[in-house]
Amino acid sequence: KQKKEKERKEKLAKQKKEKERKERLAKQKKEKERKEKLAKQRNDEMERLKNSMSSLNITDINQGGNNDKTLAGVSNGSDDGQRIGEVANYSEQIRSKIRRKIVFDLTKIIENPRVVFKVIRKNGQYRQLEIVQRSGNPKWDFAVQDAIKQSIPLPDPPKEEIPIPPGELILTFTPRE
Repeated sequence: KQKKEKERKEKLAKQKKEKERKERLAKQKKEKERKEKLAKQRNDEMERLKNSMSSLNITDINQGGNNDKTLAGVSNGSDDGQRIGEVANYSEQIRSKIRRKIVFDLTKIIENPRVVFKVIRKNGQYRQLEIVQRSGNPKWDFAVQDAIKQSIPLPDPPKEEIPIPPGELILTFTPRE
């Protein structure tokens, strides 16, 4: 009888250990998927940023003058990376200004809808707003559109960092960023 009880306890301990191992593996898999999703979102955002700033020709900026630099000891190096960083900072300033004005109840949605707007530069300022891609959630679309309208006119980039402002900005927003 004691032997059967001991076997039963060992079996239960094994089952518990196996269950914990499976839970740990599932948790690791979920964390890996989350990190991959974040990396993809980061890459998509950088690509979107590059596309939205397509009218800014970085190679033209780096021709001669103070911008023709040798960086990190590399002969004939350029500061393209620095310029992309400055463009990213400008883009983040605009997104931050708009994001603070979004009024939306996250508890009413499960998914993470994505809406894309284009802000066009007219008469020297970013004023005209167009929707490029709807999110499928009209309330989210309206909340973002309203926040952008409250933020217009959007600031121009610093002239020393981005001498020629792009003709349009592509802005992407999801509620859970």
